[in-house]
Amino acid sequence: MGGGAYERVLALLRATIEVAPAAQRIPALGDRRVRSREGLDEVLGPAGFTPVDWETVPIDLSGPVEQVWAALSGLYDFGPLDRTTVERLRRTFFAEARDMTTSDGQVPCAFKVHLATARLR
Repeated sequence: MGGGAYERVLALLRATIEVAPAAQRIPALGDRRVRSREGLDEVLGPAGFTPVDWETVPIDLSGPVEQVWAALSGLYDFGPLDRTTVERLRRTFFAEARDMTTSDGQVPCAFKVHLATARLR
């Protein structure tokens, strides 16, 4: 499922963080292995959990540009970035969203999340 706005915000954020001062960079969080089914099994199996059940769920946050920005900017921690940088991100996103906006004023914004379930044996 393509999401236009979602991918655009991620690209803008990555490019911004790449050039931000070290104090404003958002650190990578968590164990990278838990981002995949196999990795979760690797982490949870030795602790006595069953193999992970994995469900992929589509999320659609499409809507007017203001609503999409509010939703996406709430998904990521912009806290370390200064206000000027966040405002520049917002303005850039709004400008680029014009090319994605449908005739009824909607900006397509979708992505998938994976829900993992494991039970203690």
